[in-house]
Amino acid sequence: TEMFPLLGMVLTDDWQRGALVGKFVLMLFGPLTALGVFALARRRFDSRVAWAAALIHISTPWTYRISVIAYAEGGLTFYLLASLLAGLLVADAPEPSERLKRTFVCGLLAGSAMACKYPGVLSVVIPLGVTLLWVTARHTDHRRALGVTALAYVVGCAITVGPWLAKNLIETGNPVYPLLNSVFHGSD
Repeated sequence: TEMFPLLGMVLTDDWQRGALVGKFVLMLFGPLTALGVFALARRRFDSRVAWAAALIHISTPWTYRISVIAYAEGGLTFYLLASLLAGLLVADAPEPSERLKRTFVCGLLAGSAMACKYPGVLSVVIPLGVTLLWVTARHTDHRRALGVTALAYVVGCAITVGPWLAKNLIETGNPVYPLLNSVFHGSD
């Protein structure tokens, strides 16, 4: 999410206007998440529940606050919800090849959540990965299918969060800098 304001600054060649452009883009995560909440509620319940759920999300003071000050939590929340929706699509997939494609998309979205903020690994990456393995185990009894599912998910995650982790590893010696410094012994 930090790259949106930076991109705005580069494209406008002005840090003030660029930061406003970036903050506007970050603000959009709130309404996008409300749209996702609407889609999820309508898929599982009905339109009345969907409208109520979207309204509750968008009118929550914290949603407003993180949209106004452009915190990373808006992106994390959006990617959490998008990962959940994609995970439901994996569970509904009729064929193994389709489940595998959707699992890869889940990895891309979960990795994006972690790329927004490190706690995404605990709130999105790990729970969704375990859930996808459980869904795969329900559909097949082959261990190979579990391994392929895990690989597709990990590759998807690596594509989206991997560049950030690699940059940190190169610059500090710690891929999750500033966390776990006692494990990786990174430097500032």
